[in-house]
Amino acid sequence: MTGWYCTSVFPYYDKVTCKKSFKVRPMLVIGESDSDEYVALPVSKVSDKRRIHPLYDIKMEPADYPLLGLKVTSYLRVHKQTIMYTSDITRKICNVCDAYPDLYLEMCEKLAMFNKKISDEMI
Repeated sequence: MTGWYCTSVFPYYDKVTCKKSFKVRPMLVIGESDSDEYVALPVSKVSDKRRIHPLYDIKMEPADYPLLGLKVTSYLRVHKQTIMYTSDITRKICNVCDAYPDLYLEMCEKLAMFNKKISDEMI
């Protein structure tokens, strides 16, 4: 599954209802955590543009990545690693490693930078 762009049921905090809720969102699997869990990065349209991280959000235009089925400009959020359960995957869409190797390489480089930053801050 590593390198696959898919959709998954994802928990989030709904500010309107003040409760935890769920939505289906696009994710990029970057590794396996356990036999039934994956480490993934969310893909988001980022409504509030002030929240776009200049280094760790990778802009994705629908025309540049047609196999992903993006409807609007979206961002691969490298600094938002999360766990995704196998049972929550709703659809496998595209192997980004094969279809868009440049995007995958950029993600890997930024992910390494982000994880090094985190590691360096712990020391």
